[in-house]
Amino acid sequence: MGINRDEFLKQFSDKETALKVYNVIELAIENEIAVNTDFFVTPNIWKKINKSYDNIMVDMVGVDRKQIAFYPKNLNYQFDYVILEIEVNNKFKQYEHKDFLGSIMSLNIKRELLGDIFVEDNKAYIYSNSKVGEYIKDHLELVGKNKCVVRYSKKEDFSYKFEEIKINVSSNRLDTFISEITNLSRNKAVEYIESGLVQIDYEICKQKDKKIDLGTIITIRKYGKFLIDFESGKTKKGKNIWVIKKYI
Repeated sequence: MGINRDEFLKQFSDKETALKVYNVIELAIENEIAVNTDFFVTPNIWKKINKSYDNIMVDMVGVDRKQIAFYPKNLNYQFDYVILEIEVNNKFKQYEHKDFLGSIMSLNIKRELLGDIFVEDNKAYIYSNSKVGEYIKDHLELVGKNKCVVRYSKKEDFSYKFEEIKINVSSNRLDTFISEITNLSRNKAVEYIESGLVQIDYEICKQKDKKIDLGTIITIRKYGKFLIDFESGKTKKGKNIWVIKKYI
């Protein structure tokens, strides 16, 4: 029983987070119990998690950042999360994702203990583990300089908003995508990548020839975050046409 630690960890660049996930899996396997991570993991981790390990099944909750449950077959389990609704009453300022996140982080809460954050009309809906959610509810009083109200929400039908764009690329290398998305020259795109200004699935990538697959999330400093949605055909010159969604 159990999984090989070294074999598991070698899949990941973020060894620290991967090790914490491994420890949760091992706890579930060794004790034949249902366990979930009390933290949320980004796509660079959860995309590489199997659907099962030995007799342990896997389930996830969240959108881009996910909490993961590991449980034996036929055993009930429950995710340990809440969704907070944080409302700011200010008609003269539109609060953004960074405003809510910054205010919460000022409570000395680690980012990994928070999941996705969705903002609608000066309200933020935030996934959090239960203990941290209770702490935020009891202690968060301001977003920026404005008072806020924090309550639990039962709403769960969240999705990110996107602006759809199309690009034409000769290959699926990272530097090609960066060049087309930003309108930078290929050399400038390579400099951007090698300077650590680009993330793949929330992890810094300095590999200019990294192959980009469907479902990849590319974050480019100063340009935004983009989801590689699907390939829609070819141009007359033989370039691939990709549909990309920019997070807005």
